[in-house]
Amino acid sequence: MLVTHSPIKQRMDRNSEENNTSIAGNSEGTSRDEENNTSKALNFEGTSKMENNGKHVVTDGNQTINAASLVKLPAFWRDNPSLWFVQVECAFALSKIQSDETKFRYVVLHLDSDALSIVSDILISSPSKGKYQELKNRIINSYEESNESKLRRLLKGREIGDEKPSKFLQQLRNEAGGQCNDTVLKTLFLEQLPENIRAVLAISDTQDLGKLALQADKITEMIRPSIIMVETNTAKNNF
Repeated sequence: MLVTHSPIKQRMDRNSEENNTSIAGNSEGTSRDEENNTSKALNFEGTSKMENNGKHVVTDGNQTINAASLVKLPAFWRDNPSLWFVQVECAFALSKIQSDETKFRYVVLHLDSDALSIVSDILISSPSKGKYQELKNRIINSYEESNESKLRRLLKGREIGDEKPSKFLQQLRNEAGGQCNDTVLKTLFLEQLPENIRAVLAISDTQDLGKLALQADKITEMIRPSIIMVETNTAKNNF
C-alpha cells in the first residue's frame, strides 16, 4: 500500500532537516574556533607566562623582562661612580637582569655625553664577553678620586703642631680607612712633619712606618726644648 504524506507533513520534515544541518554547522564552527584559540594559547606560552605573583612577564631568549615596569636607573653620578654602580646593580638584581649585554646597554643609555666620550672605543668595538665589567671599570677609573688624592684634600692646610707624630699617623690611618698602602701613607706622613724632623728621618733605615713614627716622636722630644729655649731668648731680646 502506497503511503503518501500530506504537504504539511513534508514541510515539517524539511524544516527539521534544515535545523539539524544548521546545528551541525554551528558545532563545527565552534570546534574550529576552539582549535584556533588553543593553538594561539600554545604559541603564546613560548613567549609569555604568568609568575606566581601575578605579574605578566615576557621572555626574550635567556633574558626575562618585566613587562609591567622597565628598569629605572638613577641619573649618572660622576662625583661618585662607585656608589652609582652599587645602585645600578641593586636595580638589576631586583629586576632579575643577569645578561651582560642587557646590563651594558642600560648603563650606556644613562651615561652623559662626557662619560660617553670616555668609553667611545668600548662602544664602537666592544668585546664579545665581559663588556659590562669593562665599561664599569673604565668609568670608575676615569672619575673616581684616588685614595691618595682624597687624603691630600683632607690634610690640606692641616698642621701637626704640638701633636705627637705617632698620634698623627694613627689619625691618618683612620682617615684612610685601609684604602691606602704604607707607601702612600709614608709619603703623606713625612710631608706633614717639620722640615728638620724630616731631614733626620731621611737617613733612617727603618722601613716600618709605625717604628718610623716612634722615631719621629723621640726626635720631636729632643728638638722641642731647644725650640722653646730659642723662642724664649728671642722674646727676651725683643724687650
